[in-house]
Amino acid sequence: MRKVCLLLVVVLLNLSNTASNAVEIDQIGNINTPDQAIIVKVIGDLAYVADMESGLQIIDISDPEEPGEIGHYNTPGWAEYVFVSGQYAYIADYTSGLRILDISDPENPESVGVFDTRSASHAVNVIGNYAYVADWAGLSIIDVSDPAHPDEVAYLNTPGNAFSISVVNNFAYIGDQASGMRIIDVPDPENPEAVGSYNTQDWALGIHVVDNIAYIGARQNGLHIVDVSNPEEPERLGVCDTPDWAHQLTVEGNYAYVGDRSGGMRMIDITNPEEPEEIAHCNTRSWACGSSVVGNLIYVADYTSGLTILRITGLGLSISPLVP
Repeated sequence: MRKVCLLLVVVLLNLSNTASNAVEIDQIGNINTPDQAIIVKVIGDLAYVADMESGLQIIDISDPEEPGEIGHYNTPGWAEYVFVSGQYAYIADYTSGLRILDISDPENPESVGVFDTRSASHAVNVIGNYAYVADWAGLSIIDVSDPAHPDEVAYLNTPGNAFSISVVNNFAYIGDQASGMRIIDVPDPENPEAVGSYNTQDWALGIHVVDNIAYIGARQNGLHIVDVSNPEEPERLGVCDTPDWAHQLTVEGNYAYVGDRSGGMRMIDITNPEEPEEIAHCNTRSWACGSSVVGNLIYVADYTSGLTILRITGLGLSISPLVP
């Protein structure tokens, strides 16, 4: 009888620990933007939102429950992506190319430079003196050492539609839609060279590369996790299905945060990349697109519902600092 009671106590303790470790995501703040929020980057107390036809929106998030707009700049095209580096915001402005804004005064951002790319700019990363632009028809590499006079130094066509980009350790990883992920060697920005590819079996949309692993939003094929330690022969490690379209994503620590359009924000444990597992999700008001994660807060570009701020709660969550 004593053994049975001890066993029952152990089982109850295990159930209690499992319940206490449950991860939950809930909405704590929201601010509408004029058009369609698609990408967000967070720097300190400010969120920079690419808001399509309404350009760049700059939002004060010092109180995440009451975010407020403090500045904006209406670009001539569709602001599809924003990358912030130092005092500049680099905007992939669709058919209006690459726009460079001085954001040293966030209440009054100013245009300082522009480069008309050959096709339609969808995403941009800036590394050192170069901007790497996913430009629909291919990769445009632009010297931005003088922000007032950006100048293209190379262009490499891709077989699909260059939609997203992650530049890490001298390689540009491009989400090339129907052509999957394309890997381009860029140690010499003036002479980029295609070296490898990976078939996502659906459109490769968002892409994020960390520690030789590429995380790809593969539309209706969910999250693909790919070993790119050998860029000439990338290998699939794991896949995690999502209910709608795995779109833009970000990776922080042991978790991938996938904007899944009407499927909301999906939080996926990638501790074992061969067996990724969703541990929490939150349906947002509109389509969950891009996100930035700071501590236990997820800032979501929520398409027609602007910027939505989510909070993660749950014991055993290895991200910090936490917001009460």
